[in-house]
Parts: sequence; C-alpha cells; structure tokens
Amino acid sequence: MKYFAHINSGNVVINVYTVSDTDAPTEEAGVAFLKKTVKINNGTQLKECHKGPTGSWNDNTGYYPGDGYVYDEAKGGFVPPQLFPSWAWNSTTKKYEPPIAMPNPPAWAGDFPTPEEQEAINKTYTWDEALYQSDNTKGWVEHIDS
Repeated sequence: MKYFAHINSGNVVINVYTVSDTDAPTEEAGVAFLKKTVKINNGTQLKECHKGPTGSWNDNTGYYPGDGYVYDEAKGGFVPPQLFPSWAWNSTTKKYEPPIAMPNPPAWAGDFPTPEEQEAINKTYTWDEALYQSDNTKGWVEHIDS
C-alpha cells in the first residue's frame, strides 16, 4: 500500500488516500491514478507519505499526516499543526516545544512516596498561551479536577 496526502495551496493536509501498490508502483503513478479517480482541485497537490507507528518520524516524509498537518520541506516533511504561537519547532526531537518546560513531578526519597509527594506527582498542567503572552516567565497552569 502507498499513502498520498492531498494538500491545499497553503500546504495543509485536507485528506489522505490509500492506493494499492499495483496502482502506485511509483509516486508519479500513484499521483496520476488519484488524479483520474479523485477530484483534485487546481491549486492543490498530492504528496506521497509513509505510514509507520503512531507518532513516529520518517526521515523521508516526516510524520504520517492527518487533517490539519502541514507539509513543510524545511522541517523535513509532514509536521503536526503548531498548537500555540509561542511553541517552536525542535529539529532534533521533531516536535513543537513550549518556551518553558512543563513542571516536573518531584522525586521521593523512600520506597514509596508520602501522601504529600503522591499529591505532587499526580498534578497535571495545561498550557495557557494568554498567560505566557502577558508574562513570558509563566505559561503552565495546574489543572484542578472539580
């Protein structure tokens, strides 16, 4: 099987198609097959992509794309949408990363954490872009279950 991402003029993925190896022995043949069988509007294009384990990076085409992914040749292929304007692409980890690291849970000294340590370990955080934009030393907000 071969996979082809249909991307718009802004290089944003709008669909992904699966084509048999018989119909797509090469990328060019796969594109020609899809142009005959699927309506491809002017200003859009097809790019071959590779399907690997979820969240895995392919050095030739980037991530396996989904709707909203972007084809960015400078970043090495298909990349997920940028969640927040302040997050930057890390070319080593191949992910968008926040400008401030998420707080780490504390380590504990004994075999088992104390109740206070367990409470700190169980904390979860969400990113608040507005908070970061107002004070670039802040951004992570503790998520409180109600």
